[in-house]
Amino acid sequence: MMASTARPSATPVGAERADPVPDLIRQLRADDDNSRMAGVVALGRLGSLALDALPAIRKLLHDEEARVRKAAARALGQMGPPALGPLVDALEHEDKDVRRQAVWALGRLGRQALPALGALCKALKDSDIRTASGAAQALVNMGSAAEPAVPALLGALQNVNLVQCRLIAKALGEIGPAALPALARALHDSDYYVRREVCVAIGFMGMRAAPVVGPMLNRLAHLKPSPPPPHRPHEAADEVSETAPTPIKPIQAEPADERLVLIQTLARIGPAATQAREYLIATLNDPNRRVAEAAAQALLRIMGWN
Repeated sequence: MMASTARPSATPVGAERADPVPDLIRQLRADDDNSRMAGVVALGRLGSLALDALPAIRKLLHDEEARVRKAAARALGQMGPPALGPLVDALEHEDKDVRRQAVWALGRLGRQALPALGALCKALKDSDIRTASGAAQALVNMGSAAEPAVPALLGALQNVNLVQCRLIAKALGEIGPAALPALARALHDSDYYVRREVCVAIGFMGMRAAPVVGPMLNRLAHLKPSPPPPHRPHEAADEVSETAPTPIKPIQAEPADERLVLIQTLARIGPAATQAREYLIATLNDPNRRVAEAAAQALLRIMGWN
């Protein structure tokens, strides 16, 4: 008869492991910064298993030590939907690192963060670039559920950096056809850069954007070849400034024609943009070579040949 090869259990049968949460909560009251830091990090790793610690972690958002405040906000983000209330409050915190962690956490929750939609709309205008961009990303992650945020998203396109503009456009694109009526109106916005990002948002929808082809053709009918307006402030993802947009190099080195952006968007709509065929055929001989080439590419996409 073969001997048993089973390994002895590390924990005696019938014994229960001690719950670490009470001791970690007590550790949050330590005078030593490192002890509080270690305690809140450990609780964050426990995630939803440490929900009893939520009130104590919430208090640490106002700790004297910046590292502890940041870690507390991150720990809340690891606890899921039960931490929504404290995370919404954290969006108003004076410490930008706390606000950054809050939008990161809400972004992780996706549609579960819908009760925070109003607070995220407000955060789109945050003076800290990373916080504002994080709020846009959180709305992207909500998808079509973020439809009530459309007015705030369009308003936030004014005077913001390029990275945030693209995140906002992505959010509008993820919302989908419900955003099209507002986007169609914004095609006539007085700000060229808003109009451009509106086209980006429409392009993200692809064939779902078919209802806005008519308004796009109407806009094209009123445009003539022209150089772009003076460049507005844009910046790269690096922290050139964390409090206000600052000018950088122009996005395009050569004069552009606004028609180019609209035609490229029609190409992204593809076969659903058949209504634009007549305009595009007439544009094949346009004096602007880039516009003519874009019209040719758009026709190929619409005809399903490319």
